[in-house]
Amino acid sequence: MTKALDVSILSDPEQTLLWSNLTAQPDVIASTATRLKDASGSLEFQVDRIAEGIHKMERFKDTVDGVVDKVQRNAADFLERRDKQALKSTGMSGVGVGDVLKALSHVGR
Repeated sequence: MTKALDVSILSDPEQTLLWSNLTAQPDVIASTATRLKDASGSLEFQVDRIAEGIHKMERFKDTVDGVVDKVQRNAADFLERRDKQALKSTGMSGVGVGDVLKALSHVGR
């Protein structure tokens, strides 16, 4: 059993009128409670679907990150082999960057 509200605590005449109308029609309170319960059930389902979607996106991101890492490793290996081959074909495979800079500093002297 619910305790009756002391209407004198309501500060606004509109609030008092609204409360009077609500308490005069108990089926409105029951139907409102039912609608809120239904809405909360639907909301819970939607939140679960959103959480599932986020989880799927995280798994997809992890998979994509793995593929990207593999592609980058393969590209780096390819570029390193290509650079070594280019140095070998020009006869500069034993020449370091320091040697090249030293030689360039003596050009024009």
